[in-house]
Amino acid sequence: KLKKKVVFLSDSTAALHVITSLEQQEEDLVSKHQERLFQLLSRTIIHLQWVPRNCGIERNERADKLAKDGCKHPQVEQPAAYRSFCNIITLSVKEVVRTSWEAAAVGKKWEAVVTPNTIPNNLPRDIAVASFCIVTGHDFLQSHLHRLGLVESTLCPLFMEGEGTSDHLLSCSGLEVNHRDYSLQERARLYWMARRQMAERPRTGVG
Repeated sequence: KLKKKVVFLSDSTAALHVITSLEQQEEDLVSKHQERLFQLLSRTIIHLQWVPRNCGIERNERADKLAKDGCKHPQVEQPAAYRSFCNIITLSVKEVVRTSWEAAAVGKKWEAVVTPNTIPNNLPRDIAVASFCIVTGHDFLQSHLHRLGLVESTLCPLFMEGEGTSDHLLSCSGLEVNHRDYSLQERARLYWMARRQMAERPRTGVG
């Protein structure tokens, strides 16, 4: 004898997932629906089909209204899994740390570092390092070395004009500057070129 075919339509993927789960559900209503489905399976072929809401299927809008009304009622507290608590705590700690970093960085040069997407996290290592040094000011260029007391002058040693900062790289006569390109890649190229040329020159320290 051929089994009858029955199709249940629902616009809730979450409900379909819970009902078809083989795990024991603590909520009585879900457990009852599972029991009825398994009873029907002995004599019926069942298909569970998701349908979008407001698609013209009879009573779908009525079911949607009942679901919304049900959400207004007090909800049954479900015990959370250990992993869920770990994820919640991790996200909370990250948010607290990020907020404290942003507060500590206000008015400082490295404020841009804690701003999301200032330096993309998928850059090649040499470009990422150069970008970080340029943004923070810890770039080991002439002006930075002068602040550390390692050199006597802040003048760029490559052509002895302009202050030796990361901004000066874009106009330095001692570098092969592409005046039409201001990308992170171009600034990183100029940065490493300047660092190499500075390393090749004789050093004249303070004192």
